[in-house]
Amino acid sequence: MKKRNLLWYAKILTCILAANIFLAGLYHYLVKPYLDGHPIDPINSARIAFARGDVSRAELLLRNILLSKPENVQAQVLLGSLCASTNRWSDAAVAYEKTLSLDPTNRDALEGFEISCRNLKQQDRAVTAWRRATQANSADPTLWKGLGYAQLRVDDSLGAMFSLRRSLKLDPNQNEVRRIFHEVSMAQMGQHGDPFAQRRQDLNNDPLIPNFPDSRGGVRIPENPNPLPRIPYPDGRIR
Repeated sequence: MKKRNLLWYAKILTCILAANIFLAGLYHYLVKPYLDGHPIDPINSARIAFARGDVSRAELLLRNILLSKPENVQAQVLLGSLCASTNRWSDAAVAYEKTLSLDPTNRDALEGFEISCRNLKQQDRAVTAWRRATQANSADPTLWKGLGYAQLRVDDSLGAMFSLRRSLKLDPNQNEVRRIFHEVSMAQMGQHGDPFAQRRQDLNNDPLIPNFPDSRGGVRIPENPNPLPRIPYPDGRIR
């Protein structure tokens, strides 16, 4: 009985050994050549680690990538997002700023940089970044919109009006931008007064122009106070 059990165990071990040899050969002749020709993208590995919540591994992978390729825009943007997710706003701003030095119109970097600057109370830096983006590509309405919104956050209403107007000129079908532009314009009129008020005052004070204010508060041109006599036609009509 014991001898039969030993033979049974020996057969199992032989099968396991054969399977290991088969798998090793499969890896050596099929899997390894494929991996050598199609290496795993470390950025994808970093994305997977970040998505799983392994921030330390993701950051290590990204910094290793940037040590050899500091011009890698994808790695810089992902590093900025990673730092922002852990409230390291200074590190995030540095990563985004490096991205923008390589690609000034990168929307992910621009938006991430603005959020970082807002948390650092340095919103002026974001305005500068958006302005450089519009200089790099002045035909993109989204960049002018981003600049306008950034200018509003630093209370530059006049600059925001100009930027939003440029955005609407490039793409008139932006209802939200049009609404904000209208609100800012009305706020500017309320703050600085009616731009035509002085002109109306000048007209009202002009001694050569009789003062005939209309119901809207403007100046109405009066009728001729001394009209020519109305001459009747022979048939009785008046001309």
